[in-house]
Amino acid sequence: HIATGFNAWGISNGTAAGMMIADLISTGSSPWQQLFHPTRAYPKVFHKSGDSQSIVEKIEDIPRGEGGVITKGEAKIAIWKDDSGRLHPLSASCTHKGCTVTWNNADRTWDCPCHGSIFAARGSVIHGPAREPLPPAKL
Repeated sequence: HIATGFNAWGISNGTAAGMMIADLISTGSSPWQQLFHPTRAYPKVFHKSGDSQSIVEKIEDIPRGEGGVITKGEAKIAIWKDDSGRLHPLSASCTHKGCTVTWNNADRTWDCPCHGSIFAARGSVIHGPAREPLPPAKL
């Protein structure tokens, strides 16, 4: 048995994996077996409904040096307003599984609440599992 790929979730998921592997070795099954199976199904709209804690009504609500997520039609746009007031609009959909990113004011990053991806204010990947940057968006 092997358990890998925890991406900063090693303490909790590593412990759960160890308990599950112990169950599998000792009894041949585990109550968590289906939940952690790599081929488990998940809904197509998994965490795409607006998990962001950074939703703002309008761009003017975003202070300089901070970010916010606005809704434009069906799209969610992540906007970082730099210290000079210039806007940097990006898609707010994480490039890993499509969850809506949240602005992290302490680190000045876009963080994905679903799987822990972290993006720089201008969209480049700092930490996976996402491999692609947040693409630019039009306002």
